[in-house]
Amino acid sequence: MSSKISYGVPVLLGLLLCAGLFLRIWKLGESSLWVDEGYTLNAARETVIHGYPLLPSGKVYTGGFLTTYLSALTLKIVPFDPYFPWAPRLPSVLFGTGLIALVFFFAEALFKDEYLALAIAFITAFSQWEIAWSRQVRGYTALSFFLILLLFFFWRFLETSKKKYAVLAVFSLVFASLSHNLGLAFIPSAVIFLLSYRFFDSPLPLKRQAIYISAIAVSTVAFSVFVYYYFSLQGSNFISNYLDFFADELVVFSLGALAVFVPGILQKKYSKQIIFISLFLFLPFLYILIYAPTTQFRYIFPLFPLMVILASFSLWRLAHIIFKDIHHAKREMIAFTFIILFALPSLSFLPKSFYGLENGSPQPDFKDAFGFIQKTASKNDIVISPYAHMTKLFLGQGGYWLKTSINGIPDNLKRSIVNGGDYYVGAPVIEDLENLKRISSENHGFVLANFTMKVRLPDVYEFLNTDSRFQMAYKSFAPNRSDFIELYRF
Repeated sequence: MSSKISYGVPVLLGLLLCAGLFLRIWKLGESSLWVDEGYTLNAARETVIHGYPLLPSGKVYTGGFLTTYLSALTLKIVPFDPYFPWAPRLPSVLFGTGLIALVFFFAEALFKDEYLALAIAFITAFSQWEIAWSRQVRGYTALSFFLILLLFFFWRFLETSKKKYAVLAVFSLVFASLSHNLGLAFIPSAVIFLLSYRFFDSPLPLKRQAIYISAIAVSTVAFSVFVYYYFSLQGSNFISNYLDFFADELVVFSLGALAVFVPGILQKKYSKQIIFISLFLFLPFLYILIYAPTTQFRYIFPLFPLMVILASFSLWRLAHIIFKDIHHAKREMIAFTFIILFALPSLSFLPKSFYGLENGSPQPDFKDAFGFIQKTASKNDIVISPYAHMTKLFLGQGGYWLKTSINGIPDNLKRSIVNGGDYYVGAPVIEDLENLKRISSENHGFVLANFTMKVRLPDVYEFLNTDSRFQMAYKSFAPNRSDFIELYRF
């Protein structure tokens, strides 16, 4: 923290932290668990039993070890209640709240301006996107927190050359990668900037420049090949979807981040900082565009604080240019107001029990649907669902898994079956419509359907709505109507 920070700023930052915590924790357990939260929670419950995330299928869940273990810790302290899951969501709340302070200190370290840093913290505290993901049992806020921590320590290392900051940066990167595999996408940016950093300070001999450039190129290509083969990912066909999301949902921050390179806004004084942030923003974004197997806007969520920083800097500089003749203190306050007004459409100031996530992250009301089953089920009723892991969370057993590719990728569907059962909970698999007909003719119970199942298994959905043995017993919509759940009794 800079010694230049005035007495009142810590007070304002403290108020932002309190407000941010309040918005993130308000009625935390009321909204239903959704599909991805179910993956983490099943792994966390198995971690409590085995000491590590050994799934009933015999596989080890490797998605976000840190998030899994933190969730397991909460389950050891507070008994798990799938109908009011506030405790396992608490780590995300704390990471999301801590991020408010962290972006302040990082921005102040970069630009040495407490008002600009405060504006960035303000946006982070009240951003609806930030609040929404701070209320989920997933690792995206932890990933975002550790990435900003990585950049903070990395920048301090570049400024001071103190090895302790380099060590702390490495540890931050490790924790980021343990929060989510996306943390690995930031390694090339760190390597490139570290190798090219000396170009900013003094000219190097041509031979030395060639060595640096070659090292950068080789490291980038090598890491790309590693990512491709390690994750067995395919080139994305969804680039336009991401660009549309930036244009529709994040237009202010997108334009602001790009405007930072406009002559007159970018000064030589800040060129190193801008290149530093841009490298960690645009290169990982490029990796996500290339390797993301499907459109999932949450993959770019960890990049959002960097977009806020760049966009806020652009507006801050623009305000300074426009109001250059005004007294310094007034100019700073005008710049602060300038930034907030532009960000207002994406901010949320009133607490809510439900925050809709972006498209691609549907949130059907599993809580009420499984509550209905618990109240009305007869002895020996079975439950057939595309989400056996959710069935186990709410009912204690996985029922039957109706084989469904949630994201539409055939390879993922193949990996979802282990030893003849569902990957996550070992539930018996219903392979196709004929298999469903046979199982349903020999039993009685419920079939759960939602929009994803309707799209991925149209023949099954049509069968449920045309065969007289199946009667719709229940239907509900997500609070933001992004998805529905239908229960068919047979």
